[in-house]
Amino acid sequence: NRDMLGERPDFAVAEYSAQPGDFFEPHSRSRLYGAWSTGGKPERQLFPGFAPMVLSAVAMWPPFNVIRLAYSAGLVVAVDGSFGFNGVHFRWLRDWIPPFRGLRVPARFAILVSMTLAILASIGAATVFRRWSSWSVPLFVGILTIVAIEPMPRLQLEPVWAQPPDIYGTLSRTSPAVLGEFPVRTN
Repeated sequence: NRDMLGERPDFAVAEYSAQPGDFFEPHSRSRLYGAWSTGGKPERQLFPGFAPMVLSAVAMWPPFNVIRLAYSAGLVVAVDGSFGFNGVHFRWLRDWIPPFRGLRVPARFAILVSMTLAILASIGAATVFRRWSSWSVPLFVGILTIVAIEPMPRLQLEPVWAQPPDIYGTLSRTSPAVLGEFPVRTN
């Protein structure tokens, strides 16, 4: 990609480098938390939800083992990567590892943050189930319900026509063609 597009300019990378507050900025389409959104750049609306954060915090509570420490360290590295120019290591990676010069949106390292939180949250849930084993069924149902409801999006569905307008009839009788309609709606 870098050969075709060149290196990403610093101003673009800086604009899409996350800041700590971005991890508390929910996506505007979140059913539960969308009202809290300030409407910033979607690439920087990184709030993962309360359930993954709480369950991950349980996983990072002592006693520690190698797996918990490894995933906790991975979480720190992923968060720092998402901070881009606002973090500790991204500038060094950009200077010394050529593929990093093609990255425009360091905040997308939040994908790795989410993956790590998911793993830590599962460890945290297992810890909760072990700790309160007599309550494991209600806890399982409660956690499953929260984890299923919390990430639900708020979708805006728009009606479409049941049959295409007559103007499209002529296209069906011609050779295969690609159709582009202008102006294109972007919202």
